[in-house]
Amino acid sequence: MVDDMRRLVDENRRLKTAVKELAVINEIAGVINSTMPVEEISRRIMDKVVAALKASEAAVHLFSDKDDQLTPHTFVRGKQDDSSTGKARLDITITGWIARNNKPFVVNDISKDPRFRDANLGSVPVDSLLAVPLTAKGQLIGALTAFNSRNPEGFAENDIRLLTIIGVQSAQIIENARLYQEELHLRQLQGEIKAAQKIQEGFLPESNPEVNGFDIFGGSLAAKDVGGDFYDFIFSTTDKLYFSIGDVSGKGMPAALLMSTIQGQVRLLISRNNSMSPADILWNLNQITYQLSQSTQFATMMIGCMTAGNSSLILANGGHCYPIIIGADGLIREISESSLIVGIVEKAEFINTNVSLNQGDVLALASDGIDEAFNSNGDEFGLDQLKAVLLKSRDLSAQDIYKHVFQAIADFRGEAEQSDDITLLIIKRD
Repeated sequence: MVDDMRRLVDENRRLKTAVKELAVINEIAGVINSTMPVEEISRRIMDKVVAALKASEAAVHLFSDKDDQLTPHTFVRGKQDDSSTGKARLDITITGWIARNNKPFVVNDISKDPRFRDANLGSVPVDSLLAVPLTAKGQLIGALTAFNSRNPEGFAENDIRLLTIIGVQSAQIIENARLYQEELHLRQLQGEIKAAQKIQEGFLPESNPEVNGFDIFGGSLAAKDVGGDFYDFIFSTTDKLYFSIGDVSGKGMPAALLMSTIQGQVRLLISRNNSMSPADILWNLNQITYQLSQSTQFATMMIGCMTAGNSSLILANGGHCYPIIIGADGLIREISESSLIVGIVEKAEFINTNVSLNQGDVLALASDGIDEAFNSNGDEFGLDQLKAVLLKSRDLSAQDIYKHVFQAIADFRGEAEQSDDITLLIIKRD
């Protein structure tokens, strides 16, 4: 009779415990979902842990998934006070133990536990703790910890079982939330890339200009969705053409915005003064770029101008690749006069260079993505090979010379991925 009564009492206790655990699980399921930010999910889990385990506070520690080391990445604590440095040391000790052992960690008297002897916790108000692993799809992603049990005996077996159950349920929700946030971030990046593409497409020339005495063709091929190269043609009068080519540092939206700013300012400067020299344009542009861009943003750039029927051109180079002239007689020369990169030094000076083209001469303005194109063996296309292609195709039209260069690069690169943007302007004297 006595044994039956004991079994009945034990069974009743187990049923009450099961009902309590089920209630806690249902409560957690009712207040969190995977579309919430991880921080919000963690806070709600901690609130339930504090109430269910009669603890003073709780914490969710998440490991970084950026490297192979299980190092704490995020700490979300249920209560803050002035002992944050000591708590950080405590958190590191806890997560280190969980990472090594991957099982529940319970300490009901920290002051007597040798594992915390060297933690230097200072005035951290923690007497006891219970931590369990957070595991999702077989991967340890963090730890869930309750601090300072209000029960006189500290954290018991029932507490370990309950927190383990909460940890199992919470881990998968947290991991799903992580993946959901990564997906949202990816969508945001894709949206920024599309916006940057539209910015670039809107600023690139729709057609090649027609100038009496010259055959002109230009184009650009981005290595990625958004490129850093740009070029432009701007008529200041019916017979005077400005042209530009450049390479903006960086990629993505910041580079696209800087590119649009530069091209917009060039057009604005020319519209205000259609007799402005290329060097003066670069000087003004450098001032604007230096003031508006970040210290890590700059551009290599070249600006030139020509007049219909005039065999002379004016060029100003702001740290860009040297222009190449292929003479009708087969002689090759580079125009090496150059100044500083645009946007690096506020008081930079720029110089004009007069260039005369004889009938049949070809002027090529290229970005560094051409001579720095690589094949699968790591070999570089190189400047000499570019000159050779230009020389071989010099008798063709500007458009066909352009096509021959791009085809030569494609043949050389083979299956290798395009490593940089490729931009080329061909100006041939008729």
